[in-house]
Amino acid sequence: TARRHRRGAVAQGDVRPRGDPIAPAAVPEDLETILLDRIGGDLVLNALVSAGFLAAMGLFEPGTPHPLILVVLLAGGFFRSLQFTSINTLAYAELPPARVSRATSFSSMAQQLSLSVGAGMGALLLHLAATAHGDAVPGVADFHLAFMVVAAISAGPAWGSGAE
Repeated sequence: TARRHRRGAVAQGDVRPRGDPIAPAAVPEDLETILLDRIGGDLVLNALVSAGFLAAMGLFEPGTPHPLILVVLLAGGFFRSLQFTSINTLAYAELPPARVSRATSFSSMAQQLSLSVGAGMGALLLHLAATAHGDAVPGVADFHLAFMVVAAISAGPAWGSGAE
């Protein structure tokens, strides 16, 4: 069944495209709908929350308790999944049915490309940070730096969006 969110976009139950493989099935779809209704589909707020969880992952230390890591990973995955669902809902909201197939392919490719660029950026930052202080292998501080920079890049468009 279709659900109508506050901004008028329609989400199509289980056939919605999902972008994040970390935790999309771990949380009921109804919770996504409730949260989208509460925040009004605010992509800027959700982008900042997602970037915050990414930054939180950059604070992990070797001694960080595993249950805390699990909670941060699941919550971060949920909000990334919510972001992808919201973006996909808006991306297809005004398309005629005949064009949805091509739009789905293009949108999926763009999402995968952005995820690949983000992973590549993180790897490059790790390498640069390690070589900057003469180490062949990245240390914990190098991971902190890489996660924080990638989180800042992820939050950048949200800060500059001029949202309401």
